[in-house]
Amino acid sequence: MEPDAQSALAVGTCTRMIRNDALEALLHEEYGEPGLCLKALRDVNDEWERQPLTAVSRVQNVGAMHNVAPPVYDVVRLPDGCAAQVTRWAGHHAEPSIEGLGRLLEVISRYQIRTGKWVNEWQQPKWDMVVSVRNWAGDWFLDWGGLYVSEPSALPTPKWARWG
Repeated sequence: MEPDAQSALAVGTCTRMIRNDALEALLHEEYGEPGLCLKALRDVNDEWERQPLTAVSRVQNVGAMHNVAPPVYDVVRLPDGCAAQVTRWAGHHAEPSIEGLGRLLEVISRYQIRTGKWVNEWQQPKWDMVVSVRNWAGDWFLDWGGLYVSEPSALPTPKWARWG
């Protein structure tokens, strides 16, 4: 895939969103779903916050199965060498509802999701980062980087995922 460099909509610490009409048409043709984009890593090491992108994507898809995350359809390699998720465009940052926060916390608890990135000086998770509006687009949580489970292969795999 040859995404246009000018189509990066948002650039975060570890990822960048890539979306334009030509790319959306290509992804729609390939995956049969409208409204897809790429969420690309900014580094070629295939890790998002010290966790493999494929493992993070499996955890994110568990969130998608509970309507608290955009689904990840595939993990692909871009011409610049970086890995990217093929995912649904979530829109722009917006506050979640109390119900959305509750669903995310339920998913975190039910699947024993852990974090390796948001830790305080005592190495305890800082789950307060979950409520930051910059990590949400309505009731979809966006920043799954660094989240993991002990056995990613034990997570359910949704029918839309092309890998794992």
